[in-house]
Amino acid sequence: MEDQDTHLSLNINTILNEVATAFAGKFHRDELLQKTLDLSQKLFHAEVCAIFLRKKGSPNVIECVAGSGYGKKLAEGRKCYDIDKEEKGLKEKSFTGHIAATGKSYNIRNRSHMNELAQGGLAWAKKHNDAIWGKDKEGNIMDEMRNIMAAPLKIGEQITGVIKIENKIGAESFSEEEFSSFKAVGFMISLALENARLHQQTSEQQNNIINVFSKVTDDIVGSFKQKDLFNTILLSAQKNFHAEAASLYIYDKNILKCVAGTGFSSHIIGNYYDITSLEDSRSLTVSVYRKQITIKIDSKSELKEYRHRKMYFGKIDTKQWGDTDGFRNLLAVPLVIKNECLGLIKLENKEPSVGDCFSDDDKFHLETIANLISLTIRNFKLQDDSTRQLRLASAKAAHRIINQILRYDYIEIKLEKLFDKMYQQKTLEHSDYDYLSELIETVSTTTENLKKMVKQFGQFAKPVELERTDLDFNNLIRKAAKFAQSTEQDSRIHYNLSDDIPELSIDKIRFSEAIQELIKNALQAVKEGCENQKTPEIWLHTKRDTGKIILQIQDNGPGLPQLEDGMNIFEPFVTLSTQGTGLGLPTVKEMVEAHGGVIKAQSIYNETREVKGSLFEIILPAYNNIN
Repeated sequence: MEDQDTHLSLNINTILNEVATAFAGKFHRDELLQKTLDLSQKLFHAEVCAIFLRKKGSPNVIECVAGSGYGKKLAEGRKCYDIDKEEKGLKEKSFTGHIAATGKSYNIRNRSHMNELAQGGLAWAKKHNDAIWGKDKEGNIMDEMRNIMAAPLKIGEQITGVIKIENKIGAESFSEEEFSSFKAVGFMISLALENARLHQQTSEQQNNIINVFSKVTDDIVGSFKQKDLFNTILLSAQKNFHAEAASLYIYDKNILKCVAGTGFSSHIIGNYYDITSLEDSRSLTVSVYRKQITIKIDSKSELKEYRHRKMYFGKIDTKQWGDTDGFRNLLAVPLVIKNECLGLIKLENKEPSVGDCFSDDDKFHLETIANLISLTIRNFKLQDDSTRQLRLASAKAAHRIINQILRYDYIEIKLEKLFDKMYQQKTLEHSDYDYLSELIETVSTTTENLKKMVKQFGQFAKPVELERTDLDFNNLIRKAAKFAQSTEQDSRIHYNLSDDIPELSIDKIRFSEAIQELIKNALQAVKEGCENQKTPEIWLHTKRDTGKIILQIQDNGPGLPQLEDGMNIFEPFVTLSTQGTGLGLPTVKEMVEAHGGVIKAQSIYNETREVKGSLFEIILPAYNNIN
């Protein structure tokens, strides 16, 4: 008996060593499954092998993901068993489903043994038998199951699938020794598949994290609006960390406010904590901000420990949960830059299909992303401060310039009266008349330019407030273009306006002024920037594309100006024109963004890389009409 046990142990060890060697370094599931099929048939001399795993997105269903021999047909058809429906009696109970539900293993020696077990209550559905064995032309089964070993694939107490091998080659049945080895191999397969799943999940998460880093970095240096950027960051974080909800809080003047949220956190946007309030200061959210610490809570029971430390769910949290109902886990990270806390980001409830709680890797990755978010917020704050100061400067400049304009208007009127009087009295030589006439024209032109500058300063100084009406977009473009062209009679405008543009909710006056600004700039650029005095030409093109309306304004001028590194033509006071303020394009950009759109600009080139003009593109949401 002792020799028999030793022999059994040696055989199991030999098999397990071979399995371990075969599985070493295998992290791709398909490769691992194929290795399992090959090894199982080889080690146990079986005709058939089939592996069933829980279906992604339907954990109560197991499907055949791999098969060899006759079992290959099951895998090709992705044959499934619904464990839940079988347990509820909604579907016929099956042998495979029974193993997935109970975790029991079986070594059925022959069909007589199978019938005995079936009579004893063991489920044995025959719905897939024909698919495995096949029939001849007369409908007779060509072959049949002679014997079978089946075992659950388990990780701890969780059953992840089932492995079956059928029809022993060269013997009447599988031995008990082989059955013991088979169950041990099943355990190793379970570990290998789980390892492969975790490896793939980690790899995907790392790739997603890299993509998030890249996206956030691009957005920081891009022209994203702050609200859209925050939503993009949270949606990416929720997806990549497999959270049910994400929220972002920003601090400003003793108020910690939820400025963005996804999932069930979306309805608390706009709610806030007053950190000077004793009640609010005890909340977990405020604690993360004030203490600048990361809090990771893995379960409801761990939440109780924080209560002992006088940290509770705050008034906003209870709007989501109702004390602790629905809460499972949480990860909250402060947004800190140069020892200053700007707010925090929170992820809540790890998806159960992925994990029981947020991992330490999740914590590390979110803390890294939090650094980028902090930089983004600081970047926006600097931009806001800069814009606010520029608006104030513009308002002051407009006020001072208007005083000078009044003087120029007075001088112009006096000169015109003097000119008329002297012309009637004929007291000047003809050359003096020409000189005085030129002087009056210069004063008039200067006054007009100053008025334009004041208008631009005034427009930039005021925040955009739109008065929207639903209107024909193409018709607005045509009218704006004709008005802009009226000052340049020798120019040509070509129209290519799509017929499928819907009505858009637009501020008619502000948007028309923006289009006129772009067209006048283009005409002026062609006139001033081209040596060969070519006729200014403008091409206007509208089109609809996947929820967007696109307007393109192209000219045949010298292209965009060459600016110093880091400068942008849409930044205030950036201009190479001696007549301009550098506020026209920033005002256009602000107006377009107020309509929920973006504006882009680029030089365009011919085949020999010579500049043949510039292209401005405005992209608006297609479905923004009032109704």
